[in-house]
Amino acid sequence: LSTSKESNTVDPIINFWEWFNGLQTGRTLTVRDLLSWVSFINVMNESLGPAYAILHGAFLVLLDGLSLGTGLSGRDGKDLREKCFAFLLQQLKVLTSDTLPLELTRMEQYGWGDANAICQESKSVLHGDMFGINPFYISKGDEAPEIGGFEFLAPTTCRNVLRLLRAMQVSKPILLEGSPGVGKTSLIMALGKYSGHKVVRINLSEQTDMMDLLGSDLPVESDEDMKFAWSDGILLQALKEGSWVLLDELNLAPQSVLEGLNAILDHRAQVFIPELGCTFECPPTFRVFACQNPSSQGGGRKGLPKSFLNRFTKVYVDELVEDDYLFICRSLYPSIPSPLLSKLIALNRQLHDGTMLYRKFGHDGSPWEFNLRDVIRSCQFMQGANYNLEVESFLNVLYVQRMRTATDRKVVLSIYKAIFDKTPSINPYPRVQLNPGYLVVGTAAVKRNITEYNISGEQLMILPEIRQNLEAVAHCVQNKWLCILVGPSSSGKTSVIKILAQLTGFPLNELNLSPATDSSDLLGCFEQYNAFRNFRLVVARVEGLVDEYNSLLPQSSQEALLSRRKSIVSSWLSFLHKIDSCLLENPSSFLDDSGSLSKLTEIVEYLKQVLEEGLLPVSWSTKNLDQILKTLVKLKTDMKKQSTKFEWVTGMLIKAIENGEWVVLENANLCNPTVLDRINSLVEPCGSITINECGVIDGEPVTVIPHPNFRLFLSVNPKFGEVSRAMRNRGVEVFMMGPHWQLNEEGSDSDKLVLRGVERFLALSGIPGNKLVASMAKAHVHAWRNGQSIGVRITYLELEQWVHLFQLLLMNGNQFLWSLQLSWEHIYLSSLGVTDGKEVVDLGRDTYLSDINSFMGGDMCLPGGWPKPFNLRDLMWYSRETTVRQNC
Repeated sequence: LSTSKESNTVDPIINFWEWFNGLQTGRTLTVRDLLSWVSFINVMNESLGPAYAILHGAFLVLLDGLSLGTGLSGRDGKDLREKCFAFLLQQLKVLTSDTLPLELTRMEQYGWGDANAICQESKSVLHGDMFGINPFYISKGDEAPEIGGFEFLAPTTCRNVLRLLRAMQVSKPILLEGSPGVGKTSLIMALGKYSGHKVVRINLSEQTDMMDLLGSDLPVESDEDMKFAWSDGILLQALKEGSWVLLDELNLAPQSVLEGLNAILDHRAQVFIPELGCTFECPPTFRVFACQNPSSQGGGRKGLPKSFLNRFTKVYVDELVEDDYLFICRSLYPSIPSPLLSKLIALNRQLHDGTMLYRKFGHDGSPWEFNLRDVIRSCQFMQGANYNLEVESFLNVLYVQRMRTATDRKVVLSIYKAIFDKTPSINPYPRVQLNPGYLVVGTAAVKRNITEYNISGEQLMILPEIRQNLEAVAHCVQNKWLCILVGPSSSGKTSVIKILAQLTGFPLNELNLSPATDSSDLLGCFEQYNAFRNFRLVVARVEGLVDEYNSLLPQSSQEALLSRRKSIVSSWLSFLHKIDSCLLENPSSFLDDSGSLSKLTEIVEYLKQVLEEGLLPVSWSTKNLDQILKTLVKLKTDMKKQSTKFEWVTGMLIKAIENGEWVVLENANLCNPTVLDRINSLVEPCGSITINECGVIDGEPVTVIPHPNFRLFLSVNPKFGEVSRAMRNRGVEVFMMGPHWQLNEEGSDSDKLVLRGVERFLALSGIPGNKLVASMAKAHVHAWRNGQSIGVRITYLELEQWVHLFQLLLMNGNQFLWSLQLSWEHIYLSSLGVTDGKEVVDLGRDTYLSDINSFMGGDMCLPGGWPKPFNLRDLMWYSRETTVRQNC
């Protein structure tokens, strides 16, 4: 202690240390904690006074993070905190032989207790060259401060900021823990922006190793083969620059990474790089922050060693309450009336209490997160809504669609009715309409990509049962939200995304995840240089540019452009012909012929000229074209020699992010949860992702900002578990359930709706005649109903397989009745099983599929339209006529 004139300062600390360690709470005060306490008193003694500094120091080293690493519940932690605070007050009172000022005895002065009382005197967080909340301030950094976008003075946020600023008075790393959605990461990022400090965010996972953080020898561009050079890791570079570092998801990192960070985190404040033989000291402006969700929430999270936790100042981040929600939403959405905001917040709170606190409903799919993210999404709906039906659609998309049983959905509707005093209007069958600019599904409108029309050969159908789900997913696309589709196998999760992608014209990339998937499958990795791979990538990129150019030409009346179109189209077609012939003879023969690459270069140069003229609204930039030309020059250089170099090969996810494509990660819950948590930063508002695996390029870590058209979807089968709570909280869940729960409760009416849906499916599949359609539909519903009684799900997948096999048998010249019955028995017996299903299949065959005369005749009016319901191709190319027919 720098000012220890008496024992007034030392004795309370020592007495508290002995008393607390004797409580055996699972947490002990160590010498490192005492040194931090003393350092804090030395720093703050002059401005706070001895007694106030001692009390604040106790919160800094112990009471702010009392439950971290101890397993204490919130209630037990609160009781122990108050007990410790009372003991310290008693010690100070005895030693000073005087009455302590009243304000020193209130918990609100230390960032706990009543949140509203903390910020009554704090009207600003900016004070000249300092930033903070009285009495704790930090100096501003060298970066230009960015003001706005974060509310520091919301009651609970103010309390959390006060604890964080108090922890920053001592030069120790700071660990923040709290539930998903409480704002841990955003708090650090906002603090850095407001105070002018650069914050480098590093998402940790089980795949992270020290080479990613500190650096390693990586392949570099060189005329020589197999050349490697040292590349600083993202953490080492931030250390050199004196930036702030945010280690996100700390308790997902492997033990080797935690041990490798020890020297940076403790009193040594340095790191030794064996490969360079150098030691780097941490500059004064360098700060380390870490965030984590409680280990009890699973998802690969683990309890950190006490020896490692002891290196941090621990801060528990409180969950926001209704007053905070109202304060923040008023600031972000001033156009929404306060009474409406209060109702939205009350709805969110009652759903949270009903599912997580009292557990009255929502057991299927629990645990749920209802927090500020949901309220902000509701406000986004309100701000963009033009009429009442659109306003109420937020309830269906954000709250109803995530519930997994009919009972839970009806409870949500009843809570809404009680709060808003009106019955919600949810359309069970939203209309699907298409115009040249937009795809409209109910109240959602998604802008179409007019440069691409990618109708696949796969037969997809817009069935009535999926239209409500289709509308919810379309709203996610419209608002750029992560969409998590949940449902059993063959429930239509991926089909909904494919339908939206085809109708809007956006390319869709599908990636099946498995337990063997790691982050390199998504982000990329180093591979040996392959000229043919680079050639294929260039050709695919140029093909996309040429297609876009041709699709934009009809919009232009420039005769010069139209006259030159013939030359570029003929050049492209001759190039494709040449490539096709080369690939048939020898896949690598294109490298021996510079003519192919020269022709490709001519096409790119012409597209560059089009860009410079500015006559067409093209999406590509000069940078994109220069990158393609650079690759072509490199291919020409490498034609005559076999290269043994290595190069970074971008993963599918990063390609889609850069090109503005859609990605669906199928079976997302099968992979290690830490793989998805690696991309957490990508799915946040204004998100980005830093790829530290590929090293530093041009002195900067590679940070990818998503293209405006990029969208990400996850598909999850809950039979095999859930994705992590952190990922679920960042997305909007849509459970695949038909609208039958909403229409009628009687079983007979439900069966009629199922039968109508099956008839429509058969008609869309090309089954002729309404009598044959009706007989096949009744047989399928018979199998579906009996399958439920024996625990087997019969879905449209079996129906599609039956139709396909039936058609194949007929095309091979087999008799009609024999083909129908054989295909029925083969498909449904394999699904229901021979033991339990033989009797069901035989009964269905004899009842519905035995009389050939019952299939013949009947009118041409098929269920769903005349003479045939519309399909995706009709909707794409004849959207107006199809919509008219649909309305009829």
